[in-house]
Parts: sequence; C-alpha cells; structure tokens
Amino acid sequence: MVTAGESRESGESGGTGQSRESRESRESRESRESGGTGDSGRAVAAGAARTRRPSRIPRRIPRFPEPAAVGTVAVRTAPADAYRLISDPPALTRFTEEAHRARWLDGARPATVGSRFRGYNRNGVRRWNTTCRVTDAERDRRFAYEVTATPLRIPISRWQYDIEPTAEGCEVTETSWLRAPLWFIPFAILITGVFDRMSANNANIATTLGRVKAHLEAGR
Repeated sequence: MVTAGESRESGESGGTGQSRESRESRESRESRESGGTGDSGRAVAAGAARTRRPSRIPRRIPRFPEPAAVGTVAVRTAPADAYRLISDPPALTRFTEEAHRARWLDGARPATVGSRFRGYNRNGVRRWNTTCRVTDAERDRRFAYEVTATPLRIPISRWQYDIEPTAEGCEVTETSWLRAPLWFIPFAILITGVFDRMSANNANIATTLGRVKAHLEAGR
C-alpha cells in the first residue's frame, strides 16, 4: 500500500524530475546547435549585439545656418586683448588643433572684411590647404571668415568668434558651420581622415579655447 506521502515523493522524483531532465536535454541540444551553452550562449549573443561598432559617419549632418559645433570660455582679460589674438589667424594657429599655420594673402594685415588668408591643416599624416575670406571684423566684438577648398573653391565651412564683455573680462564663443555640398563630404573625409566632423570640431574648439584662455590670462 502506498501512502499519500510516498505518492507525493514519487511525483516529485518522477514526473517533475523527468520534466526537468527533458527541459535540460532540450536546452543542451539547442545550445549545441547555436554554438553556445544555454542561457550563457544567449547572453553572449545579446552582448555582441550591444557592442557592435556603430557607423563612424553620423546619420545627420547639420546644414548651414544650423551650427555644427560651438564652445564658450570665460577669460580674465579685456575684450580688446582677446580680439587682437583671435583676429590674427597666423598667431591663433599657435593654439589651434587642426590648423597649424596660416598666412595672409595679397598683403592683407590687419584683418579687414574681404581680406584673405591661406590655412594649412593637418590630421596625423594628412595635410590639406584652404583659402579663407574674412566676412566680419568688428573690433573687440566679432571676427569671422568663410573657408573654401583649394584650388576648387568649394565652400567648406564658416568660423566665427564672438566676444562679450563681462565683469571679470570677457566671454569668447567660437562657432563653426558646415557649408560643404553633400556630394563633397566623402571627398572631405578622404582628404582629412575625419569621419565625424561635428564631434571633431567640438573637441577642437574646446582645446583651442582652453589654450587661448591660458595664454591670455598668463599675460595679464
């Protein structure tokens, strides 16, 4: 005679045990077929999906007049001192990340609207030149220029520096806009080696403004 307790034990060790063994057997078979180990294999697959390298070219590229990059720094110096440096591209390239040299064209100096200068840029082993034309030269307030590709004269970008007086000196804001036609962007990437121009410009602006701040404040 089988007691109720023995019946329960039989059910736990028999029916449920067989079900658990069957489930484990299925999982083992699925694991072998998928190349993993049960839940562990699924976790690895999910992790691989999460860490897949995204495209290095941004899906959306802001077009002029929407800024592509901007940065602001507070500087303990007079607006006139900040403008004197910012409006002198050959001097400013001492502090910029990508542009390493500049020279005025047609004997233009100091900067006035319409003045042109040649910019020499680098990124690793890559080198390229641009021609820039001054569009704004408001003393102690704003300096801006537009960049074209040399020698094709294709519009590339606009760069602008705005200076606002403050109680302790001034704030300098650097802004860049992308003006290159969409068809030219793959060529720009090939020439410069920069896939994400917006991120690169934001990082370069932060570097430039930090160096400008340190230089101007050290000279007080």
